[in-house]
Amino acid sequence: MDQRKLWLQLRRAIGKHVARANKSNVKHISIKLFETNVVRGRGILARAILANVLTEPDKHAVFALLVSVLNLKVPQIGELVAARTVALWKYLYMKNDCTRIFRVLLFLCELIKQKVVEDVVLLQILQLLVEESVTDDSVHLASFALENMLAYLDQNAKTSANLIYDQLRNMLQEGGLLEKRRNDIQYLLEHRRNRPKYLIDPELDLVEGTEKATHYVDLTDLQEPGTDLNYFQEDPEFEVAEATYSQLQRQILAEEVRQERPSEKVEHPQKTTDMTDKTLLQHQKTIYLTVMSSMSADEAVHKLLRVRQKQKLEQAVLVDMIVKCCAQEKTYSKYFGVIGEKMSGMSQEWNNTFTNEFQQKYDTCYQYEGSQLRNMGKFFGHLIASDNLRPQETLGHVELTETGTNSASRVFIKFLFQELVEEMGVNEVKRLVQDPEVKPTLRGMFPVVLVDELDQAHIMFSINYFTAIGLGVLTEEMRQVLKNLPEPRGRRSSSSGSYSDLASYSRSESYSRSPSRSRSGSRSRSWSRSPSRTPSREAESKE
Repeated sequence: MDQRKLWLQLRRAIGKHVARANKSNVKHISIKLFETNVVRGRGILARAILANVLTEPDKHAVFALLVSVLNLKVPQIGELVAARTVALWKYLYMKNDCTRIFRVLLFLCELIKQKVVEDVVLLQILQLLVEESVTDDSVHLASFALENMLAYLDQNAKTSANLIYDQLRNMLQEGGLLEKRRNDIQYLLEHRRNRPKYLIDPELDLVEGTEKATHYVDLTDLQEPGTDLNYFQEDPEFEVAEATYSQLQRQILAEEVRQERPSEKVEHPQKTTDMTDKTLLQHQKTIYLTVMSSMSADEAVHKLLRVRQKQKLEQAVLVDMIVKCCAQEKTYSKYFGVIGEKMSGMSQEWNNTFTNEFQQKYDTCYQYEGSQLRNMGKFFGHLIASDNLRPQETLGHVELTETGTNSASRVFIKFLFQELVEEMGVNEVKRLVQDPEVKPTLRGMFPVVLVDELDQAHIMFSINYFTAIGLGVLTEEMRQVLKNLPEPRGRRSSSSGSYSDLASYSRSESYSRSPSRSRSGSRSRSWSRSPSRTPSREAESKE
């Protein structure tokens, strides 16, 4: 069998199919490509896609969609295209090729929208453009990318995006930019104030979000573009490789046929993941060593994402392990809190994972010892104080009643609020729980809205609890509500509950109304995610 001849046929077929792709035939083109050996020809495929991106900029969204469809069945394709796209952007940036660099950046943005590439690399590019190498051209490029990704970043990576916008505002105040670039920034900021919603074109949304395989690419790493895959190489195991792909090809094409006939229900075997106790312990050890060997939270997050990619860990598993590592420490280390802050701020998906972790840990508080409850409470307290977790979805999950809590959950809440007061100040915490937008969702902890005489026991329990942990200042509104409630018939208005369990875990944890570290002045908080100061590894360890 003439392998070179087959290679030339493969190259011509892939080039022809990619060139014919448009918004209406992406599904058909992907099937045609799967009929060829796209595993062997993935280098040709990646080169053909990028070549068309550079020559046909109006079709960048189409090619990103094509990569997304192919990536679903053959993740090696998405990984290679992602690596080559970032490597090409870096090359064009160094060459200062303005025309082509805009086209590649736009294609990268579309790959991120299609969930082929994680948005971390785009944030790194934006940081490079507005902080490290600031010129009029770099500001133009950053404004261009932000305009295309404005709604996406506000929905999925608001904390990180805020840093970029703050830097652009500083540039406006400092001056020194061309009038045209200043207008670009002003237009961008004005457009953002209108809060545009992120909407996906239905014609470009062919892959279910839960099925997408997203690849992590770091701008600071040396990408492996796999240029050797572009050229013919004699394969001694050619027939075996072809037989293997033929089997995969039949599976892929059979699935495509089933999807075109939705009336026929097909049962798919459930995918199982080996997560035995031994495997989990090994992963836990790896995560802990990764965190403790890092010199800063930024380095730790970077390494953790690489570990997740290498070991194929789900987000929920990685987050759970980080929280457990924090819980196992003898004393709470703010280093873990900053790691959680950075990861929960990377995207809305990560933020949701941390929110779910809070709810799961609170519901299972009874499984943990006192020091573990302290560390976990302070960990999540830091995430709420830094605006990375919304109080509506975390504190709103808690029902502070005698039957709705146990000794462990009350200890958890105690340390969480102690961390809130330490970082924000008691007056700021009071403003938080009394915020008109937040107050209705915190009825389980601070029952002050939609209450009647039947809620008297609930209100009294909450008042007694916060008074017992030294935060009676938070109960002033509840006391006023209780005072105005009518007396329930046939019931005595005495309900207190026992708080000795709070001391049984930590006898020395007394707390006053004034925090040990207070912030001077008052500040306005919108209770949406925003950036916070990041201490170094050494500074965190001292705390």
